[in-house]
Amino acid sequence: MDKKRKQNIVPYTDDNEKKAPRWFKPEHNWSHQQARTNFARAKDCDRHFWDSYDEFTTVLVTRTSDESTASLLEQTQSLTPRAYYQCRYRLLKRLADEYAAVEVRAPKYPTHPEKTVRTHIHTGIWLPGHHSADDFDLLKRKHMDTVEGATDCHISVQHHSTDTYPPVENGMDESRGATTALPYELAGENQPLMNVATDASDLYDTRALEWCATLSGGTDTTHATPGMSYWVELGSFGEFAETVAESREDCDDLITQPDNTVGTKTSTSLDEPKPTPQPSATTRTNAALEQAVSALAQLE
Repeated sequence: MDKKRKQNIVPYTDDNEKKAPRWFKPEHNWSHQQARTNFARAKDCDRHFWDSYDEFTTVLVTRTSDESTASLLEQTQSLTPRAYYQCRYRLLKRLADEYAAVEVRAPKYPTHPEKTVRTHIHTGIWLPGHHSADDFDLLKRKHMDTVEGATDCHISVQHHSTDTYPPVENGMDESRGATTALPYELAGENQPLMNVATDASDLYDTRALEWCATLSGGTDTTHATPGMSYWVELGSFGEFAETVAESREDCDDLITQPDNTVGTKTSTSLDEPKPTPQPSATTRTNAALEQAVSALAQLE
């Protein structure tokens, strides 16, 4: 992450010697920019279901393994056994011809301070039609049977129809369309990077910083491998989100009006609420946090 920051700075040159170096927001998987993009995609996927079906179901599956005594990296990996994934895939294909889902890994802080940060997983699922909570009991059993140290698998099911369309709020939703609460739960509440200015180096909670550094460090903790993604799109999620975004862009091209600057157009920001960054840190604190990223990534 520190490397990404250095790649996004404009240094002093002969052409801009009177200008101070300026940071550009880094665009990588552990940046605030990517978190905003994930949020926007989740909302667009949700809009696809409102636009395409008279009735659909959203499911939120939360899985934990707080009793695992493994290291953070191993505990995170143990939450994703092949047997569970195969079971979920077969179940969703049986329930619907097409579905969308996204899996979000997030840090979890046990109530006992002597215990290290853990990982828990939220999976959001969109399915056409009406499905009952009992349809997903198999996932609970499979999680408890296949995940080491498994403690809970909580499943929440919500049904939606044209009669229950959520009220439209101000902001982007006013023109793009309201959504269910699922995108907010997945991307708004469970991405630590929504609350930073640039990337994970800005995290003030050292446990969250440790979590990001460990997952981004890869399976060998040296950053030689890509690392584990905290955001995994499943089923037709990507197709649905991109279709809605492309459709909106076509409309924006037709209605975009020039602003007061000649030759430019008004731009639209990503579809998500404004972040709530922590208070500014001192230079010493920033330096310590940047060093912590490199150090924590070396944890075994």
